[in-house]
Amino acid sequence: MRESIEENTLLTVNEVASRLHITPRTVHGLVRERKLSCVQVTPRLRLFHPEHVEAFIKSRTVSVPESAISIDTRTPAPVHSPAKFFKREEEVRKSEGLDRAQLRREVASWR
Repeated sequence: MRESIEENTLLTVNEVASRLHITPRTVHGLVRERKLSCVQVTPRLRLFHPEHVEAFIKSRTVSVPESAISIDTRTPAPVHSPAKFFKREEEVRKSEGLDRAQLRREVASWR
């Protein structure tokens, strides 16, 4: 016959929540949804076998296929400086036909 279960081997709701990094309320929800099994000692006390918690973790573990793990060995594309894509301030002023003094007067008129 199986050995008697020691009280120390069972986990409380808070201990399970801590192991799973979730709230105790979520643990109760998992029990209600029958995704996590427990020992219902009283209507307000639930205890959990460590094996059941580990089985729950394994059932939720997603493994990544080996083909998805690859290292990109291509040479990275060169990074272009923004100067190639944007005009410098002087070029913008020249293209608009404003010199520095005219630009200051224009900005002063906005106030």
